[in-house]
Amino acid sequence: RTVSLPFTTTTVNIETRTTSDGDRWETPTWTPVQSAVPATVSSPSPSDRSTSQGDQEQIDMVLHVNPGVAVTRLDRVTDLTLGEVYDVLWVTTRIGFGLDHTRAGLRRVVGIGA
Repeated sequence: RTVSLPFTTTTVNIETRTTSDGDRWETPTWTPVQSAVPATVSSPSPSDRSTSQGDQEQIDMVLHVNPGVAVTRLDRVTDLTLGEVYDVLWVTTRIGFGLDHTRAGLRRVVGIGA
């Protein structure tokens, strides 16, 4: 039997990238996949992970959602509590102890040229 995550700290919207011809330089459009999904967005290690280059900062986080939530690599996730938007870099499923869940690596770049 699978149990939901024992706690969540936010809700997120998940959107998938859609472009007309696959041109990587084209500004993508986004199509909603799921809205107001209970989730936790946390740092990937005991300390926040961010790197700065000049006027840009890159913030890496990890998304935790219940199994069955549709999230895939290259999607976009919006943390509805903080209003922060992240790109999804990877997705994996964690199974065990009745706490099955999906994890996704997130990245947000802020600053000039982001």
